Amino acid sequence: PRHAWLRAVVCWLLAALRPEGPYPILYVRGEQSSGKSTLARALLSLIDPRRPDMRALPRDPRDLAIRAEHVHVLGFDNVSAISGETSDALCRLATGDGFDTRQLHSDRDLAVFEAARPMLMTSIVDAARRPDLLDRTLMIDLPKRAERCDDELRAAVELHRPHVLGASLHAVAHALGAS
Repeated sequence: PRHAWLRAVVCWLLAALRPEGPYPILYVRGEQSSGKSTLARALLSLIDPRRPDMRALPRDPRDLAIRAEHVHVLGFDNVSAISGETSDALCRLATGDGFDTRQLHSDRDLAVFEAARPMLMTSIVDAARRPDLLDRTLMIDLPKRAERCDDELRAAVELHRPHVLGASLHAVAHALGAS
């Protein structure tokens, strides 16, 4: 199928609309100019619009946890490497496990972070390599797109946004009614 990757995107989008985790991680790979960041920004604009929408993957799990406390969906752009420690933190964040750390300016107090968040990442390489992270990840490979400027893609996203959001919310409402 020409757009087989679209099925994984729709599954991730519907899962990200759930109020509680665990959540899958959407990992969007593709060549330069394949539209990875444009797709990621479009998805974020549907369910967790904010500026800046995409950010670099933090190296420190503490920074990842703090960011997760302030947004519903974490978006990481141009991921080129994921350390073992960061991979473990992403897994915990996808499933809702927490962790604690020494509170800043204290020798005895703990700061406890517990959350589950939907996440998406873009990359041109296979940065996600550890099996536990891959088990929680929906991997999609975007085909190289035909030459089309980003302005055209953004206009198309804006045109279809209400329909995609409406269909997604309808699907979630139907699923909630069936459970």
